[in-house]
Amino acid sequence: MNKYEYIISGDKYPNDAYEFESWWHEYYKSYIAEDAAEHYFDYYGGWELNWPIDFEIYINGKILGIFTVSLEMEPSFSTTKKEGNE
Repeated sequence: MNKYEYIISGDKYPNDAYEFESWWHEYYKSYIAEDAAEHYFDYYGGWELNWPIDFEIYINGKILGIFTVSLEMEPSFSTTKKEGNE
């Protein structure tokens, strides 16, 4: 199984690398970068940063490339009816 790692802008490989899982073949580079971005967002405070962010992706210690990843926000709304206003 491949070892997937990434660093973000300003970090140094391998000391600052984050390991993550991806089921994509290395041919699908953009999808692997999206997996890295989701991992960073979920586990390392990615929601606190300004996007887009550059991700440098490594597979088994070999660089796959540098990818700029944008964050697309989907608004979510909920509602409740106020009582007494027919």
